Amino acid sequence: MNETNTANAPRVLPGALGQQALEDRELIQRNLEAVNARAMALADLRKAKLDAIAALQREIVECDAAIAACGVEREDLIAMDDALAEQYRALERILIRRAGR
Repeated sequence: MNETNTANAPRVLPGALGQQALEDRELIQRNLEAVNARAMALADLRKAKLDAIAALQREIVECDAAIAACGVEREDLIAMDDALAEQYRALERILIRRAGR
């Protein structure tokens, strides 16, 4: 018996069907390439985001160290900042009222 194994052989479709199959295959290939390019771009964005987060974390550590070196508690500094901000807003309201006279 002379049997040929055609299960793994590429199928050749006649005429328009063959042409459509080639076009579909090319479209699928282009779509896969586009998906891969997007995945790589997303990976680059994720890395950039993680790098930015790490930089911000380093800055926070540096700021906390500078605050500690001044001998001021962080919470006290925040409270002072809030108090100064309220004083600024009060001054701003006074100036606005005076300007309206």
